[in-house]
Amino acid sequence: MSLGPPLGISVLDLPPRLPLPAKIEIEVRPPVDLHERFGPSPSIDRAFEAITAEMQGTLDDLAEDRAIPVVG
Repeated sequence: MSLGPPLGISVLDLPPRLPLPAKIEIEVRPPVDLHERFGPSPSIDRAFEAITAEMQGTLDDLAEDRAIPVVG
């Protein structure tokens, strides 16, 4: 016997648990040319910091567009 939302107590894991609905939004960014952005011999740490900061900014922008955290 197990306790599993949203359907309450179940025996032998039946009825199956239902996943919560989620709205997924993605954004495809242009490819990164390391040599073009950071020169012929790019610093790995500098490139990593710049690219992850750009990715985080994009994720923050996408998160701001969501009205309700789970279903919006």
